This record gives sequence, structure tokens and C-alpha cells, in this order.
Amino acid sequence: MLAQAADHFFTVAIVLAIVALSILGGIAAYIYENHQKSKATPYEVVKRWSFDATDPLGLKLIGKTKLVDGRVYVDLLFAGNPPYLRNASNHPDANRQKDGFKVYEKPIGLHEFTKMVDKG
Repeated sequence: MLAQAADHFFTVAIVLAIVALSILGGIAAYIYENHQKSKATPYEVVKRWSFDATDPLGLKLIGKTKLVDGRVYVDLLFAGNPPYLRNASNHPDANRQKDGFKVYEKPIGLHEFTKMVDKG
């Protein structure tokens, strides 16, 4: 009878230890998530930036970035009209609108202009 009581005690102790570890793990995950969110807060506002590439490309890049729910949103505007873009022969798929403007469209995959730096 004493052996049964000891077995029952150890079973209850193991179950309570598992419950306690689960609670501690949940608390640690909650603290980690809040820490990550607090680190991301400065990036949740719209950041405006520009890059002047007038010398090599004849363009100026104006961009806006914002972090929303762990996703980065980017808005890019290329300001300028260099000669290589004005030449229609460089763009065989050019469409002409009613008002005479040419519209060019080329989808760019994310993998074409990004590179993993630290996979760590």
C-alpha cells in the first residue's frame, strides 16, 4: 500500500512539473513576443528616404517603407527621364495611351532584387 501511494505521489509530481513547465514556457513566449513587438514599433511608421543616382543612371529613387504585422511594405518612385528610357527601341512591349504617354510594365519578383545576408 505504501508503494502505491509513492507511485501515485510521483505521478502527480510529474504531472504538476509538466504543467509548471508549460506555464513557464507560455510566459517566456509571451515576454519574447512583447519584446519583438516593442523592437518593431519604430518601423511601424512610414519612413521616407531617397537615393540620388543621377550621375550613373539619370534617376533619383524616392521610397517609403512601413512595417505592418511583420510584413514590410515598400513604395518606390523613380524620378527622372534618362535618354535610355526615352528611347522606345529599348522597350519593344511599350503601350501607348490615348494622350501619347508610353506605359511600360515589368513585374519583378522579390528574389530578383533581394539577397539573404545572414541566414543565422
